[in-house]
Amino acid sequence: MEEMTMDKAKELLSRGVSEAEQLISDPSKVEGVLVQLEEKLKEVPAIGESLSDIPLMISMVKGYITGAYKEVSPKVIVTILGAFIYLVKKKDLIPDRIPVIGIVDDIAVLTMALKFTEPELNAYKAWRDGAGIAREAEAPGMFPVAEVPAETETAAEPAAPVREKIEIEDYAGEILKALPAGILLTTKSADKVNSMVIGWGTFGVNWSRPVFAAYVREGRFTREMLDMNPEFTVNIPVGEFDKKILAVCGSKSGRDLDKIAEAGLTTVEGNTVSVPAIREFPLTLECKVVYRQKQELTDLPVDILQKFYPQNVESAPGANRDAHITYYGEITDAYILRNRK
Repeated sequence: MEEMTMDKAKELLSRGVSEAEQLISDPSKVEGVLVQLEEKLKEVPAIGESLSDIPLMISMVKGYITGAYKEVSPKVIVTILGAFIYLVKKKDLIPDRIPVIGIVDDIAVLTMALKFTEPELNAYKAWRDGAGIAREAEAPGMFPVAEVPAETETAAEPAAPVREKIEIEDYAGEILKALPAGILLTTKSADKVNSMVIGWGTFGVNWSRPVFAAYVREGRFTREMLDMNPEFTVNIPVGEFDKKILAVCGSKSGRDLDKIAEAGLTTVEGNTVSVPAIREFPLTLECKVVYRQKQELTDLPVDILQKFYPQNVESAPGANRDAHITYYGEITDAYILRNRK
């Protein structure tokens, strides 16, 4: 039997993490891994402290993907899920004839995962116990599987939506059609989230990367937000929506009020960026700014300059004398927010 070193355990965990990074945005696939693991655990005796932590780890992952518990870094969830994927892929968690020896590598991989996630697991346990969330009854010879029941979500807050991954090119026509009528560009700095209406934008391939180019005038509050945190989401409506959203986000400044609250918007935590998606405008592009460029107004044709950049109009909604700054955002994720069934 090959000796299980910590370097080997780290390598095995790393392989699982690579796969977990591809699954984390698809709750149904994550649930599939958890179901397979729970089935295997039914045949495993309670050996060692590391294995006894599995139910708590499962519970936290379930809490995260259902939206019941979000006070944890996605990297922590991915690490735990990576360990689970390793265990699920093993033909047998414990060989029939030498159970104690056979479980050594399992313990090593789980120990490595626990090393990176123990503080978050302890915080989750304290939250779960404080919230009075009950664990399933513990049967002899089996690990208890702690559930985060749906009842922990209040009636006023619907379950977190599911991200349905999309290929950008499949929705190019829909995005371009929506642009002239107005879509949202959302930014975040510190605890402030702000959405503005944009009617201009392009997307394609720059520097061998998928890119959305957003045009923001110098005087806009959004420009200040992007300068402090160069990430944004593009939010496109799908089907009918409340026209008040465009009225508020297109005519008022985030300097003066909370447009998210005023427009009745629901934010959903971003997957690859710190900026949230918007539930009411579910088609989402997550972007990280890779380049910015200010327009040279003197290089524009006279008719465009007079129509869009009248020099006698101060910074204000609509045409004014401020030049646009083009923010080239690499598209790091694209999806549609779907309600859970």
